[in-house]
Amino acid sequence: MKDATTKSQDTLYEIEEINFVHYTRDMIDIEVEGDHTFYISENPDADFVLTHNTSWPDIDTDAGDRDELINAARELYGNDAVIPVSNFNTLKLKSLVKDIAKFYDIPFDEVNKVTGPLQEQVMQLAMDKNQEKSVFVLKHEDCMKYSVEYNEFMTKYPEVAEHVETLFMQNRAIGRHAGGVIIADADKLEQSMPIVGVRGELQTPWTEGMNFRNLEDNGFLKFDFLGLTLLKDVENCIYRILKKKGNENPTFLDARSFFDKHLNCRYVKQDDLKVWEHVYKNGRFCGIFQFTAPGARNFAIEAEPDSIEELAALTAIYRPGPLKANVHKKYVKAKRNVADIKYDHPIIEKILGPTYNYVVFQEQFMLLAQELSGFNPGEADKLRKTLVKKSLDTLHSKGSEKAIAREKFIKGAKELNDVPEHISSKLWADIENFAVYGFNKSLLFNTLVDTYDYNGNYLETKEIKDVIPGVYVKSRDEETKEDIFTQVLANHDHGEVPTFKITLEDGQSVECTMHHKFRVEDGRMLPLWYIIQEDLSIVCVEKVLQTTPV
Repeated sequence: MKDATTKSQDTLYEIEEINFVHYTRDMIDIEVEGDHTFYISENPDADFVLTHNTSWPDIDTDAGDRDELINAARELYGNDAVIPVSNFNTLKLKSLVKDIAKFYDIPFDEVNKVTGPLQEQVMQLAMDKNQEKSVFVLKHEDCMKYSVEYNEFMTKYPEVAEHVETLFMQNRAIGRHAGGVIIADADKLEQSMPIVGVRGELQTPWTEGMNFRNLEDNGFLKFDFLGLTLLKDVENCIYRILKKKGNENPTFLDARSFFDKHLNCRYVKQDDLKVWEHVYKNGRFCGIFQFTAPGARNFAIEAEPDSIEELAALTAIYRPGPLKANVHKKYVKAKRNVADIKYDHPIIEKILGPTYNYVVFQEQFMLLAQELSGFNPGEADKLRKTLVKKSLDTLHSKGSEKAIAREKFIKGAKELNDVPEHISSKLWADIENFAVYGFNKSLLFNTLVDTYDYNGNYLETKEIKDVIPGVYVKSRDEETKEDIFTQVLANHDHGEVPTFKITLEDGQSVECTMHHKFRVEDGRMLPLWYIIQEDLSIVCVEKVLQTTPV
């Protein structure tokens, strides 16, 4: 393997100009071996030192067999380095009251008469206006306050009330997350986390989910390895085809090769109108992911999608939240009567126009906050987390954060774009309703990257979305400051985000997001928005010495 090819020298430059480019560009990173920064081929003489956004993402991986995925991770990293995430079943109020009442031989009919209607009876009175139904927890004190029957029951049986107050929300049993694991250095893991043994296997002592999020606060990242039966069905179909073609014992690599050649969306045209008409207009949905339900199929036939972007919108809309609000019917009606759509502001039209004036993707309300109300990218991302991420242990802070964000949104829209409060207030209400069910959006990304073989020989320049694991790219070794070839392990899609053209004082430029990190003179890798805020200089790399490959 040819390793080092070029020596590099750091040079400092001031940022001369920043220009907004566009929104509909997908940011995809290449993950390479080692702690290196890969080069893009937009400027062969002096490259920016870039790395991807390192904020906490959700990492979900679907596989035909999740157990194979977990076993592969254990084979790669070691059994003690891949630890399943725990779930804790807690003592909820209604079941707790029933269990205690049973212990004291209180008639079941009497208990059931009190606990049966309790959830709906109390929730509508006790639930905070900033809270979602999915995270509402029925509490003893709320039931005492808002349910006459419950109050009378507890007065009649004070021993039940005493135990309820003591045991409520205590852990009842430990379970295992459906697909969640953490991957960490096995030698250091036990020093960082008190690992617990459950039925002969190690698990985390903390959970990460809807009710409570403990892993992130303690420096750990959860990977979701999920099983998707449709992927297994596709795999099995390919095996049958290969056998029919004469391959009696096809391997997984044979199946993958067939898939890449005939089915992979990277190599199959996505604008073939015959496909859109054959499947989504004429209703041939057998085996089409996300379109197995009759309602989803009818929605697609009515909407007649003809692009990947619109198909993503349909799958985002066809879920309980937007269906309950009849967004699917309104969307179809709006698409058929585009000329009748009235937008309250040109910025709103620019951002919501592709989805006919409906908020469908998370990125849309983030862009509305930035363009309409002056949020910076960091504030817009915080807004997304405030509105979308739901957790019982952050409900109070989320309520106050939401109120502050609403005030900034409405005030900013008025001051920056002269948007009346009644319009921005209505838009905010739409965003809040959307946030219950909003999806993130994924599109294509076309930055050019040079690829090489194992010996460092140039192969071809590809769009980053087409760079596949296994090839080599030119990278920078931060310790030696040498250019080396490193193998691509994976590429990661970060969704639709605003991009900016950054021009330095010597004329060099690169297009990136405000969260892209650059090296500054003290060696730190900092996001662009922080560099601008602190007026720092950026380190660029210049090739100064040709070295002999080793």
